[in-house]
Amino acid sequence: MKKKKLLIFHQSLAPYRVDFWNKLNELFDLKLYFIYQNHLDQKFDQERLRNLLDFTPEYLNSGLNVGVRAFRWGFIRAIRQFNPDIVFTYEYSQTTISLFLIKKLYFKDFKLFTICDDSLHIAETCSGARKSMRNYLISKLDGIILPNKNVADWYKLQFTVIGKVLVFPIIAKGEIFRNNLTNVLPFTNRLIQQHSLTGCKCVFFVGRLAPEKGVDRLIQSFSMVCQVHKDIKLIVIGEGSEKMSLQQSASKLGIEKDVYFVGRYEGDDLLAWYNIGQIFVLASHYEPFGAVVNEALLSGAFVICSTNAGASSLISPGDNGELFSPYDTVELGKLLDDKLEDIMPVEEMKEIRSSKMLSFFDEYMDKLFINLTN
Repeated sequence: MKKKKLLIFHQSLAPYRVDFWNKLNELFDLKLYFIYQNHLDQKFDQERLRNLLDFTPEYLNSGLNVGVRAFRWGFIRAIRQFNPDIVFTYEYSQTTISLFLIKKLYFKDFKLFTICDDSLHIAETCSGARKSMRNYLISKLDGIILPNKNVADWYKLQFTVIGKVLVFPIIAKGEIFRNNLTNVLPFTNRLIQQHSLTGCKCVFFVGRLAPEKGVDRLIQSFSMVCQVHKDIKLIVIGEGSEKMSLQQSASKLGIEKDVYFVGRYEGDDLLAWYNIGQIFVLASHYEPFGAVVNEALLSGAFVICSTNAGASSLISPGDNGELFSPYDTVELGKLLDDKLEDIMPVEEMKEIRSSKMLSFFDEYMDKLFINLTN
């Protein structure tokens, strides 16, 4: 059977969507354009990421930037040349507005879907221009792809005139991710030795050191359990504007020797830290999804996740993690205390841990493909 043509316009190439793009390339006759050369809030190794793709993406470079907003031209030419059956855009962006107008003014019959990463918290608290654009565009699109069922159900209740509401969380293909975890075991063991982590229990965070990530609250909660548990470490993996303030906070709390700020990593270097970390904490009060939760679960870590993060949908409390209110440092401290009682200290690793992911990439992709093509 002939494959349907899928044309995608997306912000930029990020590691947590490589498997998604590759699978779409397998299922469809795919053409993918990126609007930006790199991510706006953090810079990824683009050459490495492009080498992971099974196809060659293109970039819309013509246009202008106004602040963080990109106004591009070239959409009409790309649509005419490719003649797509389906077009993906992103969020309620100027790109989405342009594609809607092109479809309407040029009488194009492609199906227009937007990929929106909103968590339920962000959807409920959306305001200003973004809310206005969402409320205007939502009834004009053929569908929307959201990262979890909770926010999808909210959309269905809020908007009476709406196209298909589909769900695909920002998750990696488990087999690929876990094979890579196995491949970096030698480096994992070198890190354990280098940082003297043998015999320690390791809590960790991966992400930008920005105010919305709540790492300050994580440090505060960690200081509480340091009074009860010995030989525990908090490993902070990332860089950002809050780093100096966070280091000062750890020092004031008297736990500077137990909080390791190891810097920012990606690729194999980051995977080695995922092998080491035993309890992953995402304390964000603002978090559209949080792909790091999926990565931590795939590595076998127990995840304590903010209820404000979209990735909280990946957590089954008591099974693979726990949920907490991001501002409640006492609750987070109690959850850390309880779980630290259960885990064994870090030792040299001979094999990776069992995955704690309870849902699977291929299951979501099969459902998405059926809904897109029917």
